[in-house]
Amino acid sequence: MACGSGTNGKDPAKADASGAYELTFGCAPAVSGLPRWIGEEIGLDKELGLKIRCSSIASGPEVTAALVSEEISTTQLVPANVVPLLDKGQGLVAYAGFNRIELFQPLVRSGYDLPHKSEGWKGVMKDLDGAKIGVVARGRAAEFLTRALFDRPAWMPTSRPTSRRSSPATLAALSSGQIDMALVTEPTSTQALHDGTAVQPFLIGEDSGPPQMKWGSTILVSSRAYAEKNKEPLCRFKKLYRQGIDYIRDPANRDKVLEVLIRETKMDEEVAERALDRAIATYPETVDVDPELWDPVFAFYLLSCAVLRPSGRRWSASHDCSDLHCYANVPSVMGCCRWSPVVC
Repeated sequence: MACGSGTNGKDPAKADASGAYELTFGCAPAVSGLPRWIGEEIGLDKELGLKIRCSSIASGPEVTAALVSEEISTTQLVPANVVPLLDKGQGLVAYAGFNRIELFQPLVRSGYDLPHKSEGWKGVMKDLDGAKIGVVARGRAAEFLTRALFDRPAWMPTSRPTSRRSSPATLAALSSGQIDMALVTEPTSTQALHDGTAVQPFLIGEDSGPPQMKWGSTILVSSRAYAEKNKEPLCRFKKLYRQGIDYIRDPANRDKVLEVLIRETKMDEEVAERALDRAIATYPETVDVDPELWDPVFAFYLLSCAVLRPSGRRWSASHDCSDLHCYANVPSVMGCCRWSPVVC
């Protein structure tokens, strides 16, 4: 497993005459971007000496290429998308984490029979044996996690994912009965619960969900080459996230935070209220990359064989993960992502 080196890439970023650094962030219109939106809204970027440029980069290969070429300085990713990149030898490092529970959460369509729900998450999974399962995109985080859930030896329903290409399509499929269950992120989850389209019988990462799945879900990532040469702007950006979260948590700022959230996501006010409460509940006490919070999720995706290569249009049903370069030495893989020259 190659962690990559820091010998390539552009020259280190230089502060301008005012002492500000330019930093290009790979942006996406997701609720997880709230700390950055708030940071820019209340002027933390200027206060910390940052000029943040937002670049809309799709996930997967485009993100990797943009990070390695330093077209973008940093972005936020979920571990399920980082593991395959590490497996391919990409030199990536995580220097901050800001969600303490899994980003993807289960929705079960309203009206679907859950006779064993009183038994907790295990009972729900028993009831979903044979159900029609939707994923937002094939070969991405939602499918990795869904397949990992259903492939764990303790609870192995025969269900297999059915592709849905966007969050609105997933909600429509739940509403029409085309699918029975899906893992989705915010604001889709809150919207579905608000509309009555679905129920949420348990939460991954909370006491109602599997105890072995308590882990973080969103990390700030940079290429190793960029991080080794640009500690100062990344440390400032990490501080912006920390202070942005502190601002969001303060009840006195709720109206301003809601204003920003609604503006950036186009959510209805009532849905935004619920989405904000859920977001606040996911923020950890520190944005440092705590091994106790982050090692379990990397181990899970590797050891559950969640990152199997696709065989044509069908995913292999084999539990032989020997073709993963990093499988034989899981600790080194987790350390490879966690280790970073950015110590703030």
